[in-house]
Amino acid sequence: MSKKDRVYQQSSVVPWLKEDDEVSVVLITSQSGNWIVPKGLVEPEITPIESAAKEALEEAGVLGNAEPVLLSTYDYNKWGGVCHVKVFPLAVSTLLEDWDEKDWRERQIVPLSEAAQMVKPVLQPVLEDFGRWVGEQARSA
Repeated sequence: MSKKDRVYQQSSVVPWLKEDDEVSVVLITSQSGNWIVPKGLVEPEITPIESAAKEALEEAGVLGNAEPVLLSTYDYNKWGGVCHVKVFPLAVSTLLEDWDEKDWRERQIVPLSEAAQMVKPVLQPVLEDFGRWVGEQARSA
């Protein structure tokens, strides 16, 4: 397999919280300064959901419950191959004041309605899928 045929498995979470009946998401900046959600390579010894929750802690300083619901998937080119990303919801229980990557990432909590306009275009459908899932959760509650 040539490097251009290489597929890297990544996982991600949409960290979210609900305040006063409004759903907000936690966004962070990427190395290039774009607003994104936490993601990273799936570590071989843990599940994609566990790996994504670990990235959320390291990159965004959030703890919570990552649910086994595949919200969305997307692909992008990196490292001379294709990264395939699986995205899960993470209900935030704790926002840490200090975390591993605090010194080089910004973190913002923004209403879901605003988040879609802030993120890179590849993430806009992910947030739309998340919005549909949250709506279904609210209707079934």
